[in-house]
Amino acid sequence: MMSIFMRMQKFTIPIIMLVAVGVNVSSYFIGRIYTDPGKTFLGAVHYPRDYFYYLSFISQAKYRTLLSIDQNAIDPLPPIVFNWMYTALGKIGNLLLFPPDITYQVGVILFSLLYLLVSYALIQKLLPGSKTQQTIAYIFFLTAGPMPLIFHTEAGWALDARRPWYSYGNALTRLTNVPSHLAIQMLIMATLLLSCFWLIKASALLMKQSHTMPETQITSQILLWSIFMLIIGAISASLQPLQWAMSSGILFLTSILLS
Repeated sequence: MMSIFMRMQKFTIPIIMLVAVGVNVSSYFIGRIYTDPGKTFLGAVHYPRDYFYYLSFISQAKYRTLLSIDQNAIDPLPPIVFNWMYTALGKIGNLLLFPPDITYQVGVILFSLLYLLVSYALIQKLLPGSKTQQTIAYIFFLTAGPMPLIFHTEAGWALDARRPWYSYGNALTRLTNVPSHLAIQMLIMATLLLSCFWLIKASALLMKQSHTMPETQITSQILLWSIFMLIIGAISASLQPLQWAMSSGILFLTSILLS
């Protein structure tokens, strides 16, 4: 029985990831299936104005590189690189002959998988050894949320979930269906993961307790992790400058407290 349980554990995390991604993109396919005959489903599964804003940059990939224009602006604006991720997605969609709405969903699937993979890698680093503990922690990561919102109305006291706009920690809302949001969440997790590697190697170098690896090799690995963090930081800043600044500030304060 124990051997069967151990073999099943190997497939638990991949199954959880695939189910989570499937649920995350299901609203798009449900919308397509239940669209009335003679009508066209445009793929808006969240706030339509934001959705078509992102979709416009995917569409511009047909005749632009990574530069794009905000087509919703009242005054004509010069091309900018800020939404480069969507034009890059558009380039991939053009190569695969996908229409913009399908390309958008491909982006959701891609960054959902990357976010889930990097998050599990971080959990493995924080909880080494026990696969059972890692699996339980991963399930909590995907489903746990804050305390519900309790408020009083004219009809009496009410109990409600906190809206994702106010809290990204809502139960079952760890994923979103906006590619750029998923990408920045994945990059923040990747930054935390690289920080773990960096701190472990730096601690080994400072404490001089590493007997399995020479000091020069540890130094080169610290330099390599630092370069990776700089690259991830640059990409994060180009997508969501505020979230990048907040996560970088937290890591900076943490490094001061640990030093």
